[in-house]
Amino acid sequence: MSRSFSLSWARFSKVALVLIALPALLLYSEFRAGDLDITAASVPLLCISSLAFVSYRWSQMRRDFAAGKLTEADFRENPRKIVIGRPLHAVLWFCCTLLLVFLPVAWWAYSHWPAA
Repeated sequence: MSRSFSLSWARFSKVALVLIALPALLLYSEFRAGDLDITAASVPLLCISSLAFVSYRWSQMRRDFAAGKLTEADFRENPRKIVIGRPLHAVLWFCCTLLLVFLPVAWWAYSHWPAA
C-alpha cells in the first residue's frame, strides 16, 4: 500500500520542523555546556539557508504539479531530482551557503589571530 502523494504546506511544515529541530538541539546542547562560540553561530545561518532553499523548491514543485508538468509517477521515479531541481541552482545555493556559513567563522578567526 503506497502513501498518498501530497505537496501541502502542512507536509512541508514537517520537513521544516526537522530542518529547524536538529540544529536547535545542537545549539542548545552547546549552550548548556558553555561551548557556544562563533562556529556554533554559523549553524542557524545554515539552517536558515537550507529552509529557504527547500521552501523555494517546495513552491516550485507545487506549481509544477498544479500545472501538470509534474506527476506522482515522475516524483516516485526520481524524487531526488525533483526535490533538488536544476543542478545549477543547487550548486549556486550550496556555494552561497558555504560563503554565508564560513565567512563569519573566517573573519572571527582572523580577528582573533595572535599578533606576532
